[in-house]
Amino acid sequence: MAISDYRPSAIPWPLALDWSAAELRGYLAAAADPALQHLATRCPAWTVHDLTAHLAATFRRFADQLMGHQRGPVPVGLQAMWGLSELAVHHDDLADATGGSYRPGDPIVAALVAMKQAVDGFHVRDDPWLEYLRSTGRHIATASEPSR
Repeated sequence: MAISDYRPSAIPWPLALDWSAAELRGYLAAAADPALQHLATRCPAWTVHDLTAHLAATFRRFADQLMGHQRGPVPVGLQAMWGLSELAVHHDDLADATGGSYRPGDPIVAALVAMKQAVDGFHVRDDPWLEYLRSTGRHIATASEPSR
């Protein structure tokens, strides 16, 4: 599927704006402690500080221009969903750095999975959030695996 074939009506992307605002508040509250800034995250070579800088740069790029992609320009509905994905996934990266985990609310997980299904043909067999995280290249232990 080409990006230009993506139908914004395939998922509730307008809600992504409110969800993103809430996710951003949650992420910033979790990342606010200066003692956390040096911790390594699941993103190679990035500390919590680097992760936060990445999110700021990503949203700056979203706000400054039509976002290009190897499969064509990204429609605003998909861009809103990608922003929500960045916040939720990196919130889990932050939580992992402190020995925990993060899971957004079920409506957000459902919307992210629907977006990934519409764009990439993603299929869920088990826990949708954990499979979504795995689809981003993160090693997330299953119930039968020890955590790292």
